[in-house]
Amino acid sequence: MNKLLRYFRGCAYSSGSRGVLLKSKPILPVFFYKRWLNNESELVPRTKVGGWTTITVMPGVGIGPELVAITMDVLDCAGARFHYDIVHPEKDENEFECMIHSVKRNGIGIKASIESKNYKQLFMEPTNNMRLRKIMDLYVDVIECKTFPGLENKKKIHKNMDIVIMRQNTEGECDLLEHMPIPNVVENINVMTSFNARRVSEYAFQYAVKHCRKKVSLLFKEDITRSLPEHLGKKTFQEVAAKYPDITTEVCSISHAIKKLMKNDKAMDVVVTNSLLGTILVSILCGIIGSPALLAESNIGNKAQIFESAIRIRGNKLAGQGVANPTAYIMSGVLALEATGQNTAACNIRSALDRIFSEGEVLTKDLGGNATTQEFAEHLVKLIRERNKMVHCKYDKRPPLPPTPHHVEPYNPVEDVYFLPNELRKRIENEIKRSKENE
Repeated sequence: MNKLLRYFRGCAYSSGSRGVLLKSKPILPVFFYKRWLNNESELVPRTKVGGWTTITVMPGVGIGPELVAITMDVLDCAGARFHYDIVHPEKDENEFECMIHSVKRNGIGIKASIESKNYKQLFMEPTNNMRLRKIMDLYVDVIECKTFPGLENKKKIHKNMDIVIMRQNTEGECDLLEHMPIPNVVENINVMTSFNARRVSEYAFQYAVKHCRKKVSLLFKEDITRSLPEHLGKKTFQEVAAKYPDITTEVCSISHAIKKLMKNDKAMDVVVTNSLLGTILVSILCGIIGSPALLAESNIGNKAQIFESAIRIRGNKLAGQGVANPTAYIMSGVLALEATGQNTAACNIRSALDRIFSEGEVLTKDLGGNATTQEFAEHLVKLIRERNKMVHCKYDKRPPLPPTPHHVEPYNPVEDVYFLPNELRKRIENEIKRSKENE
């Protein structure tokens, strides 16, 4: 036991006096621990063996289990090299702890809504979804609001919408710092730190550079109320923007930004805002692009990434009916593929989705069609298999069984006797006769 303590603590005990801690150099080099202990360490899949990556899957409640199951089937048919660690944190606290350990171990996860309590039971306490983001420090929420081609033929939408929303995930309204000092009086504390605002802005500009985005905008609600958190966020954003002179920056109010979007769908490129304004803006953009079931989001942290539907609803009324649109969950799987470097499979799924919306033949009810969830998934898999025919999955048609062979008579050793010499043949025939007589 003492050897284990010395190994993990990186220090040694004196042999003469038990319990006296002596200073010594760590047994393992510092970079061995950096991956787990350093908050600024680069995220890499931690359970990747033989080209296969283990990811955490949380089916959740409501429509989550059936849509997550379809997502895993589509990923397998696209050739995703994933092993799935399925957990159910909505059951009890022990399962929630198991889910946290799984996410810490794997680093990549796909989830649905994992909160089984109703709104009355959650009064003045955080949900499991919020607890997960706080514990894993998933500080920024990235949502790609992009129009699928062909949907303008079914619904009145903007054709060329392509905006990335980045909202804070762990501060502000997400803290739930509320209390009731006296009856009928409630106080809400809005906390924002320069550290968190800076890293959200840094991530936004780094994302813009990586994906060739030309403009980053900061949205606030200063025209309604002037607050110190808004001022701190604006100041930090401008400090970070000074490091990227090649990217255009803009600071405007949420109301002015929505007016600009209604007139010009290319008025903004990358948007940085807080959790409340980001939720409002994403809800509006869902109507602009056609349906809330089309958007997926990435919860980004230094040690983990969780992908889920952008609209965090349970969908209890739709559960079991087979009419829900699985696009948002499938897109969350695509984001997981891109996060693990499996860009070929991700590109095949994106191209198949673009084609299925362009054709407009197999669409769910929220997009003006009559297809069920299973029919949508099967048609999507069919389009994926046209691009990737080397992968087999459960949607493949079974090959026909081989024809039944003709009836074969059992072997008779007497027939082979006639090919032998006469003397030997007669001797064998006599022995066969004797054996039959003895029987």
